[in-house]
Amino acid sequence: AAALPAAAPVMSRAAELAGRAKALASRNSELNHKIRHDQDQAAHRPLPPVPAATPAVQSTPAPAAVATVAIAKPVATPAPVPTPAAEPTLKEKLAALYGVRMTTRGVLFVQPDGAETGALAIAGDFNNWNPSQTPMTRDEKLGVWRACVVVPAGRYRYRLVRDGQWVQDPFNPTVESNPFGELNNLIEVSDAAAPAAAASNT
Repeated sequence: AAALPAAAPVMSRAAELAGRAKALASRNSELNHKIRHDQDQAAHRPLPPVPAATPAVQSTPAPAAVATVAIAKPVATPAPVPTPAAEPTLKEKLAALYGVRMTTRGVLFVQPDGAETGALAIAGDFNNWNPSQTPMTRDEKLGVWRACVVVPAGRYRYRLVRDGQWVQDPFNPTVESNPFGELNNLIEVSDAAAPAAAASNT
């Protein structure tokens, strides 16, 4: 009779554990059912659209740096100021006349005056090589010797005779050899110059 009251709590504890096990089994069954339901819904749910791929934007390469070359501007050079030509002296003017040249009055011979020269003449084809026929006149004011000879057109040889000595005219570069191994000077008188000289002489 003393042992009966102790058996009630044991049965009550077993019933409690059985109840908890039953409740746990029920909860597991509900959870499994929910999981299966969610899986079914997920299988029939349409997939979300895949966003279209955005085309890659090609980056424009930066322009290459261009080297800037500085070009020097030409510096304007002032034009040189021409130096006025010096006026030729009388001596220089006369030097340009030395030798022989044609004039309206005839063939003009001009030689510079020298203190050592006492007489000067011309001998040639036009006077039969006779210097006494064509003496040169001394112009002390101009410091020259001169003579003008009127001859027809043609080619003439001549030489100077200075104080009796036959010499070449140094101011006439046109020359030819003579039989004496020396040089005779030459002068050409044109047809146009010869008539004018003859007319002025008359």
